Amino acid sequence: MEIEPNTQNQKLQADLIYATFRILMEKDGELPVKFLLDEVSTHVYLDEWANERYPSGQLRWKALLHWASHYCVKLGLLEKANGIWRLTESGMEKSGLGKISLYEYIFGGDRRRKLMEAELDLPFALSAARFGTILEYKLQPSLDYFSMFRAGRANINPKPKYHIREVLFGTDRGKLNPGNKAIFGRDRSDIIHYGKCYVSIPFGHTLGAVERPEWKRFELRAKPEKHVVLLEVETSTREKFFSEVGNRIAESKKKQAFVFIHGYNVSFEDAALRTAQVSHDLQFKGAPVFFSWPSSGTLSGYTHDETKIDWATKDIKNFLKDFAENSGADEIHLIGHSMGNRGLTKALQELIVESPILISRIAEIILTAPDIDSEIFKRDIAPALTVANTPVTLYASSDDKALLASKKIHGEHRAGDTSGGVLVMPGVETIDATGVDTSFLGHSYFSGTRTVLSDIFYLIGYGTRAAGRFGLVEVDAQTTKPYWKFAPQGK
Repeated sequence: MEIEPNTQNQKLQADLIYATFRILMEKDGELPVKFLLDEVSTHVYLDEWANERYPSGQLRWKALLHWASHYCVKLGLLEKANGIWRLTESGMEKSGLGKISLYEYIFGGDRRRKLMEAELDLPFALSAARFGTILEYKLQPSLDYFSMFRAGRANINPKPKYHIREVLFGTDRGKLNPGNKAIFGRDRSDIIHYGKCYVSIPFGHTLGAVERPEWKRFELRAKPEKHVVLLEVETSTREKFFSEVGNRIAESKKKQAFVFIHGYNVSFEDAALRTAQVSHDLQFKGAPVFFSWPSSGTLSGYTHDETKIDWATKDIKNFLKDFAENSGADEIHLIGHSMGNRGLTKALQELIVESPILISRIAEIILTAPDIDSEIFKRDIAPALTVANTPVTLYASSDDKALLASKKIHGEHRAGDTSGGVLVMPGVETIDATGVDTSFLGHSYFSGTRTVLSDIFYLIGYGTRAAGRFGLVEVDAQTTKPYWKFAPQGK
């Protein structure tokens, strides 16, 4: 006898688990749960009732999906490890069932009762919040985990309360006095320095956030268990740098890397933390790399930073050329933010002419919130970048207060600001991110919101063009070239 979902909870649960199986099948059977939840939310209608919160703080629809997924694991349909949900062979087979049949297979007959009896000694109705607290208590490290990690002895220490992300860098910043943890400051250097940063990501990390101490919570110093922290900077020779980059790339299936060029008002430490956060949230498999130019790292240093990014452009060009030639990467994803896009695009314009073969290794050019004159970008930069047929994606927003301020300084619209109209150009896919950023200046949406990170995940991870990415809605432009906007959640 079949069991059909008849209550409101059961009907939503059936929709959620069916969508989950179909999405996983479309993505080769596995996805990081953070991005899977985003996809599910675009496939299933979620009304106010579905988005109500339980006392634990968890949304109803997420709680129902996690509850159902637990049974799928018990039935051998699904595997969950390291934040990845993966269909088993049996799960892939059952994904061909219809929604009602799949629900019946999971919850039909006395299967639910047997699974409940097989639970651990924790009460079945234990809230997710309380369960997380219990786990956190059990995972308290008794030793300094990072010290053990660096000594190669992390395996003998109890599991820590934070992840450690290693990101590689090149920089033309001058060195600070010995003893400063960040090592590199705002002065210029005549040479490019290389190395690696160790950054902590807390287990309770929120997608898109760079958790830092808050004075409102009386947090006087950063703790790796709670915050994203620069644990150590390790400098190296150029040869050692490329050796490590090559090893990281060789371990990835696609032999890929991304290089991030930060924007204005960013210190070396800020750049390291942001790169680690993006790498972690994207679950990036490959070499995460950033190039840090000598931004002053202050709000008042805008004009100084304009001079410095112009000065650093030659170093950015040389670094990218060297990276393309010696990293061993088949796919290089370039991500520029804000003022950093000036140095990135100028460097690429020259490299496209000088080394077209090297440019062929660039899989994607992602320009986020570019602080560039919009008319210069449209007339000179976009045609130069697209001549090599390398995909270019431009993220822009009308909420970007930093770019509105830049417009007042320069007297002209910026390419990353859509308040004066959306830039639409052949060879460039423009994504209007208006309305998705919650930061004070509306300027860090590329790395600070789940929606944009999810979009970049499919762009980098699968090379999916805008027309095929979930959550984007095509908008007809006045020209023959469309652009895209983010669909409201649940639509």
